[in-house]
Amino acid sequence: MTPAETIHCDQAIFTSVRGPMGEGYRIIAASRGLRSEEKQAITRLSPSHEALCWQPASGGDETPRYAVAFYSLPAGRLCVAYSCYAGAEHTARGGHRVYTHNVIFDEQEFPRCGFNPFHVLRAMVAEGLTVPKLTPGAVLPELLLPINTNVAPRTASLTVSLDSPHRRYVLQRLFDEHTLIVPVQDGWLESTEVLLMGIPGPMRARVSFGAGLRFSLGRCHRLHLFCDEKGAARSRIAGQPVEYLDGTVTPPDGSVSAWLAFVDRHWSRSDCAVLARRTSRPFTDLTPAARDRIGKLYNAMDAVPLTASLDLLSLAADHIRARSADVEDEIRRELLAETQRTLQERLTNIRWHDAHPLWSRLVAFWRQTDVAFAQPLIEAALRSLVKEDPLTAAEAAIDVASCLPSTVDRDRHERLVDEVLTRVAAHLPADADPERLAKLCSRWQFVRPGHPTLRKLVERGSTAQTAGPTSR
Repeated sequence: MTPAETIHCDQAIFTSVRGPMGEGYRIIAASRGLRSEEKQAITRLSPSHEALCWQPASGGDETPRYAVAFYSLPAGRLCVAYSCYAGAEHTARGGHRVYTHNVIFDEQEFPRCGFNPFHVLRAMVAEGLTVPKLTPGAVLPELLLPINTNVAPRTASLTVSLDSPHRRYVLQRLFDEHTLIVPVQDGWLESTEVLLMGIPGPMRARVSFGAGLRFSLGRCHRLHLFCDEKGAARSRIAGQPVEYLDGTVTPPDGSVSAWLAFVDRHWSRSDCAVLARRTSRPFTDLTPAARDRIGKLYNAMDAVPLTASLDLLSLAADHIRARSADVEDEIRRELLAETQRTLQERLTNIRWHDAHPLWSRLVAFWRQTDVAFAQPLIEAALRSLVKEDPLTAAEAAIDVASCLPSTVDRDRHERLVDEVLTRVAAHLPADADPERLAKLCSRWQFVRPGHPTLRKLVERGSTAQTAGPTSR
């Protein structure tokens, strides 16, 4: 397991308490590094009375519930905000006090968080920062927050109300920099994290969101997931550039990009851990064209087990020649490794009837394209064939016994040829076709004159030629 990364954070507490500065919701404590313009933004974007999507259960024994927001601040730093209830509201309004703990860090730290604000949230929970403190000192210390990026989301699925067309639409609109309201009954945090994993990691710093917070135009983010039972938010956004996407709205038909197809496949399988690993990489090219290229790579990788072997060789040839940005090259190498592993597994147990159409293409690939990729496949095929039909294996081995590519490991390759010939000599059937055997020996003497292992085969081939038709 990778050790936790540690990020440097400032912090601020926003809630409602009675104090020397009066009553009402405000920042009651903050670390010294928080700038005035950042305090103003936090004050504007933090939730206050009646802003959470649920009411505490009576008895106080319910599982802790909370809301989360994530956004960038004026100077470019990022803020993760945890909001919960903290007892009764002390003013005449009554109800429940809303308490928000904010951590603020430089955007340069975001890659160390796996590009995931929910990793920061989980670190806040682990460090006890989410336990309400209503009488803190006015000055809070700077935080050194350990971030564990190996922790998976609490659940790997989206709310059932977000079916495939709707969730793809949400993702595309986020790419288009639109503002969206997605009303759901529950699971706001889990669904928001899973949606966020559909976005390339470096882009997420610009995707602000609120999850579990009632909508307010004054706290407007790019994405809002919350409970809107009475549809109050729909009326508030009249005339505003905000889309309200619920089950009654049918997303327009449109072509699905390779990136959307790749992401939605993982969503359909509830495979958020793999999706997060694939999308939370330090991509340098975030254009639609780059996303499409990356999506095609991942789609091809996932299709490898169902792809015909000849097509896998063609796929490998295409991607061995290609070059692009660093992260794309890493993904391409992963695709090639998966392609090679699958072909090697198939060839380990292949029969000549199935191997014959592939063999000549494989040998050409070995000579002309990439020896390192093809050599293990050549070895797997010959070792499999020599068990099934030694004579056929010896004939196939001639194709790779001479005119070796310059980059081949000659010692390793010679050991392979010796191994094949040795097994053929040891396991040649007594009823082998004499003419075929004689021809084989003649060919091998040409490419390996004086090879010690050929003596037994040459003797049998010479006997077969002398015996002629009477040996049949």
